[in-house]
Amino acid sequence: SVAAALSTTSGHLRALLLQKVMPSLPASTIPVVYALVRRYAAIADALLDFAILSRIGTNLFTAEFDVRSDPGLEDGLLRGLADADGKCQKAAVYFLRQCISAPSTAISTKSPLLPSPDNKDLWTAFFLLYETLSEPQAHLLTPLLPMLQRFTAAPRWWTLLVERGLGNQSVAARRAVLDWLMALDDHTDGVSHGVLVQFAIERLPVALDSSSLYSAVDYRRLVSPFGVQVTDFYRRIINAEDEVERGRRIRGVLGAAASLTSNMAILFILGALVDSPGLPGAIDEVGLEVVRRLSEHRGFHNRQARLLLHRQLLTVLT
Repeated sequence: SVAAALSTTSGHLRALLLQKVMPSLPASTIPVVYALVRRYAAIADALLDFAILSRIGTNLFTAEFDVRSDPGLEDGLLRGLADADGKCQKAAVYFLRQCISAPSTAISTKSPLLPSPDNKDLWTAFFLLYETLSEPQAHLLTPLLPMLQRFTAAPRWWTLLVERGLGNQSVAARRAVLDWLMALDDHTDGVSHGVLVQFAIERLPVALDSSSLYSAVDYRRLVSPFGVQVTDFYRRIINAEDEVERGRRIRGVLGAAASLTSNMAILFILGALVDSPGLPGAIDEVGLEVVRRLSEHRGFHNRQARLLLHRQLLTVLT
């Protein structure tokens, strides 16, 4: 009957069910209920259910059953922490704190969420950054950004924190994160080049897709200080020492530019391709189609801007 209720009720009713039923059930049923919640996680965010279970005193960290042994727990926490719903974020933070503070058990020894002298300070830094990166005051956020380097050994958590900063509602706060990110050097700042490349191609372009970031632009001379930062950053990404993968990086950056709406962002990212070793050999048939789409981009209404775009695209091809 519990299984049927969990599978058919709404998230709100299911929360009430858990609060009413769980205290009366023996401890031996906890793994079963946990499995049911995981099974029906698509109906409502499972993290909310986990938080409810913790708040009503259900012990999910025992020698018989430790939730930290679930290989999917990290994925769930990361999704919850990145969710747009504030309630889901709070539930994820609450449950993550539970996972960290609960004593380790024999079956949780392989969990990366164990409390220990080695990672206690790291988690303290994580929660400080997670909260501060959503604050609108850039002057509070900026001094803490170097702390992000402590998470370079855990790329998914590093990406989560950086994206949280880039999703800040304050333009000044977002700009502070972008300035910090543009100045990163994978040789000296500890960020894996592979992680930085993936982030630059798949995640970063969305944050750069705003013409307001590129103030004081002269189409003839490209004098936007931030735009120059963007070009230099992507040039470093493309021209890294790993020449074998350079063609893939070139195609990735070209595709990233084509996905944007801001003509300013497109021009400055394409600027990184100028004089890059490996052009035009890196441009395959798919790349040619991307170039064609860029040449017809509707964001270039200004004649001078369109001419500059076409010149840059010709540089890519010749």
